[in-house]
Amino acid sequence: MSVRDSAYASTKKLHALMMSDITGSLSPSTRNQYSNYWKRFKRFMKDFDLTVFPTSERSWALYICYLHHNKLKVSTIRSHLSAISFHLQLYGFPVVSGSFLAKRLLSTYSKQDPVTRTRKPISLKLLNRLLSELSTSDTSKYDIKLFTAVFTFMYHAALRVSEVTFSKDNSHNLSFDNIIRHSSSVKIKFASYKHNAGNNPTIKLIETGGITCPVRAITRFLKVRGAFPSNNMIFIHKGGQQLRRSEIASMLKDLLKNIHLNHKLYNTHSFRIGKATDMHVLGYTDSQIRSAGRWASDAFKLYFKSSCVVNC
Repeated sequence: MSVRDSAYASTKKLHALMMSDITGSLSPSTRNQYSNYWKRFKRFMKDFDLTVFPTSERSWALYICYLHHNKLKVSTIRSHLSAISFHLQLYGFPVVSGSFLAKRLLSTYSKQDPVTRTRKPISLKLLNRLLSELSTSDTSKYDIKLFTAVFTFMYHAALRVSEVTFSKDNSHNLSFDNIIRHSSSVKIKFASYKHNAGNNPTIKLIETGGITCPVRAITRFLKVRGAFPSNNMIFIHKGGQQLRRSEIASMLKDLLKNIHLNHKLYNTHSFRIGKATDMHVLGYTDSQIRSAGRWASDAFKLYFKSSCVVNC
């Protein structure tokens, strides 16, 4: 091999390594989504005999039009564009997302999109009502402690339901390895979560007193949980069975109905919405809220438009 060929091979290898490192900055779920969106874009460009590199402003606009007429909402279209922009820049080509045509199309389509009903937040005050109702229900003593711990953790740590329940991919589920308990606080050290990019943040929950105290709730639950070497997940049933999302949703629905609230306006994400909303009302900065909920963007601001805040 000549010196020139050797240098070319080395450069090509280094370039591949660089590309791998950059894509590795994305969380696994985001990386997979970006890859699928990029493949769809390339298929479109091929089918319509358009050039991927570089992408013209008109081709970009045509793709936006194509996605909209395939029933995609503007929010989803923007996700597609983010993925495409990432790959274009990855290969050193300019992005034309801010062109006149793209802006006008997105503006037009956003007005045509149906209004999405925002789920109401479960505020700290509402959480108190739910747990009070739970404590006097005919649910077993074990399940009262289980769901009290789950609900308080989901609110105070702004958890996603996938982090406390069984799913096909349990990579984000909280286990004993993620929990560090102290006398008056609990630390959650996240090994993995949706959209994380190699970060391992730690959230500290302090003792607050009362029925909504996460430290008291987890302490009482773990006393009755029992040891199940085959199941390291924190939140499980008495016999060691997995806790499922449908069970949390069902319990929440029953409690809301019992306190005469419309259960259709809430779901398991309402705990996370409630934490963000309460922090916003109490004057926390966007940065503090983003950190508390491990948001990768300012998407949480959409929650603040809900009419039910801390007084519900």
